[in-house]
Amino acid sequence: MKRDQDFYEGLPTAATGPEESALLELPATTTGAAVLQARSRRAIRFAGEVFLPSWPAGAVGLPTVLLRSALWAAGEQDEVLVKDLAIPTLGDDVRVLLSGKPLLQYDRRVFAACLAIVKDQPLSNDDAPGRSTTVTYYEVAQAMGNAYTLNTHTAIRSSLLRLRQASLQVRLRGALHQVPQLLDVAFTKGDDEPQGADDLLVRVPEQVALLYGMRSWTVVPNEVLAMKALRGWLSGLLATQVVAETLSFERLHEVSGMLCRPNDFRRRVCDALEELQVPDVPLACRVGSFEVTADKKWLTVRMARWG
Repeated sequence: MKRDQDFYEGLPTAATGPEESALLELPATTTGAAVLQARSRRAIRFAGEVFLPSWPAGAVGLPTVLLRSALWAAGEQDEVLVKDLAIPTLGDDVRVLLSGKPLLQYDRRVFAACLAIVKDQPLSNDDAPGRSTTVTYYEVAQAMGNAYTLNTHTAIRSSLLRLRQASLQVRLRGALHQVPQLLDVAFTKGDDEPQGADDLLVRVPEQVALLYGMRSWTVVPNEVLAMKALRGWLSGLLATQVVAETLSFERLHEVSGMLCRPNDFRRRVCDALEELQVPDVPLACRVGSFEVTADKKWLTVRMARWG
């Protein structure tokens, strides 16, 4: 990863308009049913307030651009502050810069759990900075599908601190989206004598909704979010696929964040894909078949959900 010197060149920002088009503007006369229908496709602005899309129970909607990147990498990350760090991504005309501490795969689960809890609440903005949802550590653990323990409490708190520090700049479809915080959280007490009933004040900034435009987000089942290591990262990537893609192992290696030899990485990917072929894997990431070229440089995956 490296600092990207050319990231901003030629990019429109909110001042020039295209960033706003990521949100569907609904008139105040829109019916409740029409609002729900619009939210099934994308983030919206209605009656002066911004809402995330809606998604079915047992899953969470996450920005596709982040699922197809090394933001929540499968490998270990250094606990050091970074500034405008270029995050490897898959796709054309897509770039991501991170400021804050590098995020972990566990942070994807915590972020998703918080989104699931607050998804039907209006997002916070400069005019309503105090808008928040009160949740407990126990509720976050439950939303993650985990039992609450003291170790879970400590892990969730550490994750929330990283997410609160994380600032993104995302180049997507020719527009620059500034996301000053992935998640804002206030702790109502210190970390002495932790309890599951301890309250957290969670806010999702409006700018996060800019990553939820039409065809810009993916519904990820909770079972997929619970997968770990390379299998967890790969399953999130596969959930975003709408057509068969031929990808280079070299590029996948970089975007995965795995620190291992290329031959070992290729073997691990193939092992993970075989594990994702079994019938009890959620259809969103269940692999129908995959092919490796004779030179072992390229991979094509076809999903079972395509029939």
